[in-house]
Amino acid sequence: MLPVHLYGLPAAMGEISAFAREHGLAVIEDAAQAHGARVNGNPVGSGGTATFSLYATKNITCGEGGLITTGDDEIAARLRLLRNHGMRARYDYAMAGSNYRLTDLQAAIACVQLDRLPAIQADRARNATLLSAGLAGLPGLTLPAAPAGRLHAWHHYTVQVTHQARVDRDQLAKCLDAAGIDAVAYYPKLVHDYPCYRGHPQVAADETPRAALAAQQVLSLPVHPALTGADLSRIVSCVRESLEP
Repeated sequence: MLPVHLYGLPAAMGEISAFAREHGLAVIEDAAQAHGARVNGNPVGSGGTATFSLYATKNITCGEGGLITTGDDEIAARLRLLRNHGMRARYDYAMAGSNYRLTDLQAAIACVQLDRLPAIQADRARNATLLSAGLAGLPGLTLPAAPAGRLHAWHHYTVQVTHQARVDRDQLAKCLDAAGIDAVAYYPKLVHDYPCYRGHPQVAADETPRAALAAQQVLSLPVHPALTGADLSRIVSCVRESLEP
């Protein structure tokens, strides 16, 4: 099972882990957007194996690359082989591998970023709180929230513009763009809507009406730590002007 902690909100890992145990399944968490997110006080990925991205847009970054966490010694040993051409020691090849190592420069930057993670998380959480307070009560606008026991990393602050709103998602995005506010629809299509996957024999294109509706309605507003109070006020004002009756 491959649960995705989308936008920085942890998936329901208690239920997922219980289902996996019942059916003898492995769980690998996609925590690419969820650095520092927690479920019942435990960091995502701490209970098994998880992948994190360090790409330039993530909450912490070294420009490119990523990392894997695991509590399984066998998985850790295999990963160390795979990342280093399959070598146990110089010219001692145990398996076919590749070069998945971060450069020393990237790794040095990543270590510093890890030290900064608590402050980055606090800034993002503060900005998300201010956005939620400013945008509360708008007709047709569903705001993001973390269920009990889950700590959001706020990689994105993603709202849903429903049919009850005065304008639709795309119209709201145009208004924000005209005001110089970088709001983005992550992700505008379902995976199986893309030509490279549509009709592919290994892709199950079941009906997913809720996912299809979300793809038409979600919009991510800026929430990054560099935002000032004036920036947040401008975002709130622009959204309210667009959606208030």
